[in-house]
Amino acid sequence: MELKLPSDWRIKAKFPKDFGQAPARSIRSPVAAGSRPRRPAWSLPGASSQQIAGKPALVIFYLAKAARTASSKSRSFRKSKRRQGRRHSIVAISTDTTEALSRALNGEKKIPFPIASDVKCDVFKQFRAYDDFENQPLHGTFLIDTRGLVRWHDIGYEPFMDTAFVLNESKRLLALP
Repeated sequence: MELKLPSDWRIKAKFPKDFGQAPARSIRSPVAAGSRPRRPAWSLPGASSQQIAGKPALVIFYLAKAARTASSKSRSFRKSKRRQGRRHSIVAISTDTTEALSRALNGEKKIPFPIASDVKCDVFKQFRAYDDFENQPLHGTFLIDTRGLVRWHDIGYEPFMDTAFVLNESKRLLALP
């Protein structure tokens, strides 16, 4: 009163004009949302999310010119899956064009899973296998359960090549409620 301030002297907060709304619960982190993230719906030349709907699946993201990685990983998955039996489907997504994928895989034995082309990285971004700061895609491996929930994932600059671990972990995680 001595300073002759109004009775409510607190300053009202002014939000900047670019201050947005909170993201929807479905796209926030699993901890904040209270559940696991869901597999986004997508369709690309060579594959779509419909191919993995309703069954356990591995979705593997490769960077351009990584068809050799896909090929070596394919051989590793073939060996491991023969030992463990077929428990889930696999879909690979690459930043290569469909023509580049065809050329790179020409002469290879049939790869036992579809490889799709995502040159624009739309599906990479949906799965968050994309570095927004560096503006480039990342390698990613995602284990999705029958309900479409992501149970395990690895995203990074290097491809995750331990296929035996992925298959064992998928067996363990898919057995959980």
